[in-house]
Amino acid sequence: MSLEVEIDPLSAKILYWTAKLDDLGARDWNLSAIALVTTIVLFLFKLTLGKRLGIDWLAFVHALVTGIGGMLCVYLDFRAAEAMTGLPGTLMEDTYLLKSQK
Repeated sequence: MSLEVEIDPLSAKILYWTAKLDDLGARDWNLSAIALVTTIVLFLFKLTLGKRLGIDWLAFVHALVTGIGGMLCVYLDFRAAEAMTGLPGTLMEDTYLLKSQK
C-alpha cells in the first residue's frame, strides 16, 4: 500500500534533496568525521578569503548555511508536517502525540 500525500512544490523539493542524502547513506555517516571535515573546510575557507572588503567571510558563510538550514526546517514544520505525518499540527506536536499514544 502506497501512501500518497500532496505537498507544496517547495516542500517536495526540500524532501527530494533530503531523500538524495539518505540514498547516499547519510544516516550511517560518522558524525565525528563530518565535524572534522567541516572544520578543515571552514579553516581553509578562512585562510583563503579571510577578511576582505570588511567582511568576515567565514562568519558570513556560516550564518548563510545555518540560516538557510533553519528556515528550511521551520518551513517544512509549518507547511508539510501534517502531510508527512498524517497528524494535524507541527512536527514537535506530532512527535509528542505519537509518544503519548503508545
